[in-house]
Amino acid sequence: MGRAPEVDQRYSVVRIMGMGQYKLDSATAGKLNRIDNTIVKLVEEEGGGQPGDSVGSGDLESRFKDKLTEMVSLITSKGKELDPKEILASDFILPPVDATIKEAKMLFKGEGLIPG
Repeated sequence: MGRAPEVDQRYSVVRIMGMGQYKLDSATAGKLNRIDNTIVKLVEEEGGGQPGDSVGSGDLESRFKDKLTEMVSLITSKGKELDPKEILASDFILPPVDATIKEAKMLFKGEGLIPG
């Protein structure tokens, strides 16, 4: 009997909206998840800010953009860009690097941009 091809679980496929897809090894995906956890906290702060909070919305937006840029830089420097003709199911999708917190918030699914 023929065997089903083995799926290589050591890699994740990431799509950066407007930039394409990248294949990442599990170590890089783990680093990405840690950055994502920080982004989740920033988005939660943005949604729950009270008048008089010490963190201004401009500061949150700046920190969010810094972390999103860090994620995109990690993906583009450590990942392998996939041929645009080859479309694979993405394990996670990132907003474009110029996205705002409010725009990214629409992409979150409870756990953040990256499940896990």
